[in-house]
Amino acid sequence: MANWTNSRTPTPIRAAGGVVCRYHGTGWEVAIVGSGEPLEWRLPKGMCEEGESLGQTALREVEEETGLQVSLGPELGSPEWNYEYDGRIYQKTTTFFLMFFRSGDFENRDLEYSKAAWISASEAQQILAFQSEKDIIRRAAEVAIQGPGRRVSLLRF
Repeated sequence: MANWTNSRTPTPIRAAGGVVCRYHGTGWEVAIVGSGEPLEWRLPKGMCEEGESLGQTALREVEEETGLQVSLGPELGSPEWNYEYDGRIYQKTTTFFLMFFRSGDFENRDLEYSKAAWISASEAQQILAFQSEKDIIRRAAEVAIQGPGRRVSLLRF
């Protein structure tokens, strides 16, 4: 068990990811990825590479983990948490962006995650593994942005 009261200074880690949205049928859907046994669903995200902006990281990680090409929208928030790995404490900050599906399919993703799926935002609220990501979905639902040729309110529950 980690002792968070010690004097070790956490090593900062920057990461970025996205809430990828598409309109399908009668409503908005979001892309999620999952792995493990039991299956844990998450938003696509990953660590920044040297010289990358947060937006560049988010676009790269989403494309790698989902196989989708997306457009970058506004920043949604940056949850932080500490964890211990191999005797070191890390403070990870992940910045999430709203993203719009342009093209591609899950068949073109890398195999970091065993599953990828489109689901409704309300379903994501139920099955995402982390509360911070559920909060990001909720934030995405509040954001109204300029879509292609029209103003849209995203991810209504």
